[in-house]
Amino acid sequence: MSKPAAEKSLAPKLWDTALRTTQLLILIRIPLVMVVFGVWLTRHVQQVSELLDLSLSSPTQLWAAWGFAGLTGMLVWYSARTLYAFDWRERIGRSDDWHRVGGWLPRALGALVPLTMALGYATRHPPNAADGWVWACLYLAQATLIALITWKRRPLLQAAAVWLGRNKNAWVSRLPDVGKHRHWQELGRARYWHFAGMIVLLVVSLVGWWAPETIDVVGPVALILGAAAWLVWASTAPVYWAARQRIPLLSALVAWAVAWNYVGYNDNHAVRLVAGMGSTEDPPAGLHYDDKEQARLSMEQFVAQWSAQHPAEQCPRVYLVASEGGGIRAAAWTTLVLSELEQRSAKQFWRCTLAGSGVSGGSLGLALFAAHWRDHDGVVDAKALRKIVARDFLAPVLGSAFGVDQLQRLLPVRVFPDRGQALEDAWVDAYKRDESAPDRHFNRPMPDLLRARASGQLLPALLLNTTVVASGTRLIQHPFAPMRAMAAAEPKLLRPQPPFASIFPGAIDGANWLPAELPLSSAVLNSARFSYVSPAGTVRRSLDDAHSVRTLGQLVDGGYYENSGATTLTDFIHYVIKIRPTLAERIVVIRVSNVTGVEGVMPDDADTCRPKPVSGDSRKNAGPRQAHTYGEFLSPVMALYLTREARGDQARRSLLDQTERLGPINEDGRFWHFRLCKGKRSIPLGWTIGDDTLAEMTAQLNGGAELRAKGFPGLVCKALGAACDGQQGEGAGKGE
Repeated sequence: MSKPAAEKSLAPKLWDTALRTTQLLILIRIPLVMVVFGVWLTRHVQQVSELLDLSLSSPTQLWAAWGFAGLTGMLVWYSARTLYAFDWRERIGRSDDWHRVGGWLPRALGALVPLTMALGYATRHPPNAADGWVWACLYLAQATLIALITWKRRPLLQAAAVWLGRNKNAWVSRLPDVGKHRHWQELGRARYWHFAGMIVLLVVSLVGWWAPETIDVVGPVALILGAAAWLVWASTAPVYWAARQRIPLLSALVAWAVAWNYVGYNDNHAVRLVAGMGSTEDPPAGLHYDDKEQARLSMEQFVAQWSAQHPAEQCPRVYLVASEGGGIRAAAWTTLVLSELEQRSAKQFWRCTLAGSGVSGGSLGLALFAAHWRDHDGVVDAKALRKIVARDFLAPVLGSAFGVDQLQRLLPVRVFPDRGQALEDAWVDAYKRDESAPDRHFNRPMPDLLRARASGQLLPALLLNTTVVASGTRLIQHPFAPMRAMAAAEPKLLRPQPPFASIFPGAIDGANWLPAELPLSSAVLNSARFSYVSPAGTVRRSLDDAHSVRTLGQLVDGGYYENSGATTLTDFIHYVIKIRPTLAERIVVIRVSNVTGVEGVMPDDADTCRPKPVSGDSRKNAGPRQAHTYGEFLSPVMALYLTREARGDQARRSLLDQTERLGPINEDGRFWHFRLCKGKRSIPLGWTIGDDTLAEMTAQLNGGAELRAKGFPGLVCKALGAACDGQQGEGAGKGE
């Protein structure tokens, strides 16, 4: 055969091989995707590494994860092996590939589950490296055991039968071989095992809804593995039926879910407008959106009264805080920074703070600190705050996401609460466990935080940023009365309207969309609805008729618009200076960056993240750096994503420019940027954080030698204008 003829015949063969390979793999796509996705998560997602580190401090979570890894590995093998046990010649055409792949691939996938876990634990960071290697060895032993059972199960069963006095092949004859069966009934009793998987998946989902604490206790790692195990187990029978009937079942389920999501009847992501409301419920009638029955201060009244209550003699500096988004990392860093500022200012920092603007996790940090300060009558317990942010907020979300929230997507009406409610309830529960406070309600209405619990003195106003999905505009949640009362049926309600939009350009007044009863926890969630972990929240408003509601729109994370919170704070400062010019000379801005690697805006000698100077030899050998390129397909996506970061940087610098235009307050300056550095250990995003990561943050907070700068404590003293003699050790100790 000539070379051109051989090349022509090779192409159809390759195409035929690709088609047959696809047909071979498509039946086991669920276990295959689970394993491949698990390998990718373990190797490339920092939050998964953090979860593994967290589990090392809990024997219960460690053993639960080990058990579920073994269960998942065995079910992955058993599911794939069962599907390959049927004769699929009408799909494949030839059986030799079927027997080869069906013989080794299920076994390899089953052993790969604990092998992936072993690799994850073997690469843990200090101080858990030793424990990580111990558990890596245990997972290697588990992988070996799975391999032994799946590769040598026939000799093992024969030996066990002989030992028990049975016929040597009594149990072996029942085992499925590749391509052995023609119909599901030929599996015998084994088919009921697969039906049991469907029932177990449903029961576990309902248990997660009815009593979530019963499954949260095993920890996030075990929950992820358990969800994979139950899904693989329950999917075997439906996948077989769909393949035999040539019905695209999974595609049909996705289309069904998308259709009901489009119709909206099963939307269980309602914003909870009052404490006790569920995410599946419409808002009750009689909520207060205006100032007729439930009086709230206007923004102008607040600034005027706060200025009168905090004269220059009591507050020589007026602080305004902007806290950036970044999940639990942002919340933890914000509470640590604000606690340290409060300690080093002799408890004057928060009392002299006018407002704080937050986004996502930064909103959670601001809200936790503000509620804690009020409920403890101005006495901050940094250790109590640290315990709150150290709680596992991810497990409740996973329990809901893998359970009833997943089931809800297939139902035509709202039945089960969503994972957003699970996250919000976890915050409320964590705050309630602080037994040192006489008043422990994180779901109180936002206006309640505006006054001190005992004296009634005005406290800092929280401006929590979120984003409207339909228009991409900011919606600012605040404790004030609406600047313009608007009826629920008014069309203009959906767009920015003056005078609010004149003060905050392009922004919607949150008081028009959200009532005075809005819980603080719900406002924080609205600001932190990022990606798919906490879904977009649907805002509904009751009309005059108590039995009808109007859907205003959906809210997502404020970081979609601008992640720094600096834009809103810049607008607010401009407004404050306009109506109370005397405050301008006292304003000091505290900027809290919660993303490692954010460019600093402080002078070189005051920037705690500034690296060491490069030696002469290093400079001589260093070549020019090449800019990274993304290709024609990824370039538009990366540009859209990175534009968000660029807007944040622009907002930070605009805030700095506006602050500097106020003139020098003294030699120390008006703008202080406290940012996380790229330290010894990565600090991931997500909704759970470990003690080692908190220790890394605390080390940066206390200005360790590794930061190669004057250090954070010195900056704190300058920013507050407070004397630091004798206070550094005390503040650092309380921050730990």
